[in-house]
Amino acid sequence: MKQIKLRVIIVGAIFTFFFIIIGVKAMYLQVFRCSWLSQKAADQYEVSFKSSGKRGTIFDRNLREMAVSIDVMSIAAHPTQIENSKNAAKLLSKALNIDGKLLVNKLKSKKKFVWIKRKHIRKTLDRLLIRIQI
Repeated sequence: MKQIKLRVIIVGAIFTFFFIIIGVKAMYLQVFRCSWLSQKAADQYEVSFKSSGKRGTIFDRNLREMAVSIDVMSIAAHPTQIENSKNAAKLLSKALNIDGKLLVNKLKSKKKFVWIKRKHIRKTLDRLLIRIQI
């Protein structure tokens, strides 16, 4: 009987020791490393994708272009991370010629991800980036 009580105490002490270690590590990460964790989470939202190949132009037998490739891009947003949705909608609506009310509704939604403009020509998006940075 004494051996069983001793074993229970030893196992309980081991579990308590590991529980304290896990708690201290969790507190360390949440209190002292919170900026590092926040940056790591933010980095996971930004994803770059590069297409390695581009399709060539398709010609008919008279060498007239039948199909060409056009570079397009899309704009998306994470509404939960936008602090001033009205100001962001105002900037985007001017640059992209989109209804401002529609953008405000998209940017105020509770969704984690919304599309702003899909498959848009690259030159317009470059103009948008220049306007936002100024």
